[in-house]
Amino acid sequence: MESIVGTLEEAVESLVVNKHHEIRYWIGLFLAVMTGIRKGEVLALRWSDIDFEGATEQIQQNQLTHEHSMMLSTDL
Repeated sequence: MESIVGTLEEAVESLVVNKHHEIRYWIGLFLAVMTGIRKGEVLALRWSDIDFEGATEQIQQNQLTHEHSMMLSTDL
């Protein structure tokens, strides 16, 4: 899997450029940029994992991709 690492300015620019795209993808990008969680963790995240009042998220799963299938892993 290719890892893309850029500057903070590039990350913010990506958020600004993509703000008009489908909101669920923007939210995933925002979480990855702002919290540093990995792609598989973003993909496995559920609304119930987010505590909006406490401003925290709890990573409980990771979505792994093998060939053309996907599976959820709780081994974090």
